[in-house]
Amino acid sequence: MRGLLIWITAVAFILGFALGPAIVGELQCPADPATLRVAMLHYGPIVDSGWTYQGHLAAEKLTENLPWVDLEEVEDTPQRGGEQVIRQYAEAGFDLVFTHGWGSDVLPDLAPDYPDVVFMCGGAHGRLAPNVGTYYGRTHEARYLAGMIAGRVTKSGSIGYAPSHPLPRVIAGINAFARGVAATNPEATVEIAWVGEWYDPVLEAEAIAELIARGCDVVTHDSDSYASAQAAEEGGVLYIASHAQDMAAYAPSVYLTALDWSWLPLYTDVVTAVRDGTWDAKADAGWWYGLPEGCVTLAPMSGLVPEAVQQEVMARRDEIVRGTFVVFPEFSNEELWQMTTFEPNVSSNLPEE
Repeated sequence: MRGLLIWITAVAFILGFALGPAIVGELQCPADPATLRVAMLHYGPIVDSGWTYQGHLAAEKLTENLPWVDLEEVEDTPQRGGEQVIRQYAEAGFDLVFTHGWGSDVLPDLAPDYPDVVFMCGGAHGRLAPNVGTYYGRTHEARYLAGMIAGRVTKSGSIGYAPSHPLPRVIAGINAFARGVAATNPEATVEIAWVGEWYDPVLEAEAIAELIARGCDVVTHDSDSYASAQAAEEGGVLYIASHAQDMAAYAPSVYLTALDWSWLPLYTDVVTAVRDGTWDAKADAGWWYGLPEGCVTLAPMSGLVPEAVQQEVMARRDEIVRGTFVVFPEFSNEELWQMTTFEPNVSSNLPEE
């Protein structure tokens, strides 16, 4: 990769220019016309061990696999100016701009100013503008499998879930997990403690502590840091990591498994479509990858998951990959993106925001 963009505001002021112009000046260097100039503008910090970190790993691998991709990354982009940063890259001649986990509120109005730039908004659904596509992972497929594990290993029958925001895609994930629980333990319930942020280690740990205090002996979440893992370890309850990576190092005695993002297949298909001119034909359908495409997977299960349970879960995983089992057969894709109600075994009220 030819450049993880490092933002050092203090140095910029010492040199006597504002940060924005300095970035544009650097980005306007002539590029090899055979390359595809790609900007990856992350929502959070790369050190989050979750969503942003997994996106960063895939971006690095993308440039290793495809030498014609010239990629730059920015972390914490909304905090660094958001819309201004997008415009800087668009005006600098980048071909493709990913807003990884944010941007649906600004791209529809901004993108028409740059008709020759393709924008991809992560975490949204549908085509937001003629040159704005969207992408996400079918997290509900892996969350269903995680729920199956939780239902089998709980002894109290009370399973904790610490979600971030009450967005439809978050509620769909909760419901998929709850359906997995019901498939293996119809008497168990899923208790909710809302975090209210995607990345806030303090609030994440507090939500897990609340669930433990309410009697949950298995916990999971959909936030980004490893604070939930540490809180589970300290509380002595079994733990399933969020859409991140193997968190066993942070919860060595209680870790069961994790939802593991692997953005490389999706990134590869998007950049290839932009380069070969097929992006426009594919953008209406969007890029929503799951277990079959290897985008969202279930990480290897630890020894705390009994072998029989592992075999049961992997058999169901194979059914999802083959298309013979669907988590929400009664809902269309559009309806999944509009979900606002909970499964019967979920104990929660929507938070006031």
